[in-house]
Amino acid sequence: MQVSTGTINEDLIYESLKDKKIKDLSNNMRDMIVHLFGLTHPDDIVRCEKTCDFIKPDIMITLNGVTKGVSIKSANADIVHAEQISTFVERLRRWHISEETIETILLFHYGDGTTDGSGDIRLGYTEIKYQLNDRIKRANDELIKSYDFIVDVMNYCLFDGVREDADKADAIYIGDVHYGHVATKEQIRRYLTAKSWKFYENLHFGPLLIRPHARYSKGKIRYERLRHQIDVYWPRLYHEIEYISRRYNYYDTPYKSWQEKHGRQ
Repeated sequence: MQVSTGTINEDLIYESLKDKKIKDLSNNMRDMIVHLFGLTHPDDIVRCEKTCDFIKPDIMITLNGVTKGVSIKSANADIVHAEQISTFVERLRRWHISEETIETILLFHYGDGTTDGSGDIRLGYTEIKYQLNDRIKRANDELIKSYDFIVDVMNYCLFDGVREDADKADAIYIGDVHYGHVATKEQIRRYLTAKSWKFYENLHFGPLLIRPHARYSKGKIRYERLRHQIDVYWPRLYHEIEYISRRYNYYDTPYKSWQEKHGRQ
């Protein structure tokens, strides 16, 4: 069975953290821990567990009784969420998105003039974008009209996921053991609400865009399930997380270091 490079990267990060003292971590991993937990003592021990598949955090890190979930992305990744289009549409209805906008999303997804993929001719991106141009503009007006909604979609796609009973992520880490960047949920929220998102022409929720995993335009359908899967992606994800990590202060509340709190030198 082939193992993806993303899974290998997750395993390496997990192994580099599990049961290690702070002083024994690589500089990059130590920086990530400080980003997540604040300043630490060199002898503090990091506990780390891998999660089950198909939930948002890839690892759960515990330090001094505090646990945080981290979603790990490879440096070249841009997909932040994948789901069957039918369940994603039901989520949009729970967010009270109009049926017109939902229909536009489905027409764009399938590109065959139907909302269920039953058409005979599937158009490519350029053709379907031109055909639905006015509808997409109206849909985008609705999808970005509220910062609260954009934040809700971001939380769902990056941190919470489909399963309401599953562990949640508190931060996104993009990179590998030796080099990368981390941004917390709160940092990303601040970033989202500090910008206008009107410049995207594609269907989008703030910086998150959507596309079918496989439309199979003008070609043979190879995997029916993938034709009904919607991918939510964040263009230039690595650079965006790097910017957010540097630009938005990652301490959500004032803190004292572990040393100060416990009188350790």
